[in-house]
Amino acid sequence: MRILEFSDSHLAKDRSINTEALLEIAAEEKPDLLIGNGDVIDLWAEEAEVIANNPTVKKLQLLSREIEIILIVGNHDINPSALNKLFPDAKTVLYNYFVDGFWFEHGHLKDFFWQGFPLIRPIFDAHPEWAHWIYTYIYQRIREPLNRNLGEQKLIAEELEKKAVNGKSKKVADKKDFAYRQHARTMWYRALSFADWKSELITDAIVIGHDHTAGSWIQDYKPYLWDGGSIHYYGTYLDITDGEVKLKNV
Repeated sequence: MRILEFSDSHLAKDRSINTEALLEIAAEEKPDLLIGNGDVIDLWAEEAEVIANNPTVKKLQLLSREIEIILIVGNHDINPSALNKLFPDAKTVLYNYFVDGFWFEHGHLKDFFWQGFPLIRPIFDAHPEWAHWIYTYIYQRIREPLNRNLGEQKLIAEELEKKAVNGKSKKVADKKDFAYRQHARTMWYRALSFADWKSELITDAIVIGHDHTAGSWIQDYKPYLWDGGSIHYYGTYLDITDGEVKLKNV
């Protein structure tokens, strides 16, 4: 079985050249399954009615009529009904998907600062929809001021000034988000997430998105834990063929 996995295309008003390149690969090579592992669209940035006019969204809609596509809800997708409406021929999944020995999950539900507290974790394990709502409408609104300092912002801002996406500089909001992801998130958090997944008796490989890091922090956990990175920002995706995983660029 061959699976192509991508995450964090963050489709809003503007098209994503990298995402379109992957869709072309999928259209030509016809994998058994294409998985959008969260944050395929960005309802924080635009309303669903605006996103519907995005050329990349239209190409994904057409492709979903040709091959099987699974869309997993992330923290920027927010509303699964919006995904269902935009992509009626794809299958929208809450909040994880298991196939061919691989567990796919966006990763944001492991992102709580209280996740190590034993009295609270079982509640969210039993009700992931509660965790998703709290993450989206409470935690995500306050996390960056609590987890970022001015020095980190400056370093990342300088680094991102050297880079561009589709010929345009990133927005200030993107810089703040990137600063949080790359610096405030530490290895102890990832180790905690790893232990948490293990406690849920997931013994097969885990594939996540959310971090936009394309495996940079994840080396110690391979082949158990994989991150395909962000298709929009970095053009990276995972090609999983008969259980063998490769990180590729479009």
